[in-house]
Amino acid sequence: MDCCSPTLLADQTGLDAVFYFTTGLLMSLGHCTGMCGPLVSAYAVAQCNACPTGKKPGLGNFLTYNAGRITSYAVLGLALGFVGSAARLGDSQQVQAWLALAVGAVMLLLGLGLAGWLPTQRWVESSRLAAAVVGRMRGLLTAQDPGRRYLLGVGNGFLPCGPVYVMAVGTVAAASPWLGAGAMALYGLGTLPVMVAMGLGAGRLGPVLQKRLTGLGAGVVLLLALQLGLRGAATLGWIGHWRIGEVVIF
Repeated sequence: MDCCSPTLLADQTGLDAVFYFTTGLLMSLGHCTGMCGPLVSAYAVAQCNACPTGKKPGLGNFLTYNAGRITSYAVLGLALGFVGSAARLGDSQQVQAWLALAVGAVMLLLGLGLAGWLPTQRWVESSRLAAAVVGRMRGLLTAQDPGRRYLLGVGNGFLPCGPVYVMAVGTVAAASPWLGAGAMALYGLGTLPVMVAMGLGAGRLGPVLQKRLTGLGAGVVLLLALQLGLRGAATLGWIGHWRIGEVVIF
């Protein structure tokens, strides 16, 4: 593979991997505490009520639940990574460049929605799909076996979510479907500490801080969108490539 290829998570740099994990962490502190907080709280209460001894759900309950959620993210990354790989058949640098530009543009629009400058966030999360998934998940809230808790997490992972969709779109430009799955798994791992802490009752951040952290996460998304677009433009010869040592930024 050309060192200056626009593909995501190229072998020469872990920069994109850092972007995915960091965005997951920031979005969990901001966006996820507001959006997923009620669902996680409902799960915790339902687990407590379903336990014969009334014992509070422990760490294992939430790790199993979140493992399912992260699996869903990885499946999204794998599927969209396959889409990108199919579009790049023939290993044409021009095809890869235009794909990077297109993905960067979509991520830019969705990232502006996360920042509150476009209505794309509302379009994604106010959908019939969300209601349908939540309806199917309700019966699993009181699940006492690990398998059903895992399935609840899988359902959570497929809920329409602006940040998840933004990062999943980026995996279309992944160097391989497996790297796309890995990128989304890293995003999910970034959200794990806060999601587990919420389940264990560690409290929630104030709305002002949530908004600021979501804005910071949106900024990271916009940087990733810009990087993809610049990689595509550089591959097409519109601008020069930029390196820092052995790392190709774009």
